[in-house]
Amino acid sequence: MKFMITERGGGKTTEMIKWMKETGASCVVHSAEEAHRLEKGNPELKGKFITFHHFLNGQLRGWKGTIGIDNIDLLLYEIARGVHVGLVTGTEEPDAKGQ
Repeated sequence: MKFMITERGGGKTTEMIKWMKETGASCVVHSAEEAHRLEKGNPELKGKFITFHHFLNGQLRGWKGTIGIDNIDLLLYEIARGVHVGLVTGTEEPDAKGQ
């Protein structure tokens, strides 16, 4: 798992789109509006964007593909139900493809 952290407008979503095209992965985004905006600019990725709502409600349960999550901070805010998350830790483990 890779992390990309930059300031707003730093190219995170652009890199996510590039990665999706290279790997065939899908992407979790914060809203249906954002999914539509990204699909409009990248028609070859139509159907590859999943909203936080669908993701959190188990739409991907049993799915075997790879996903990216755009704006993980917004997803954590949603999970925490609006509580400010001040620090996040994680353990990096390569996936089955070593990415």
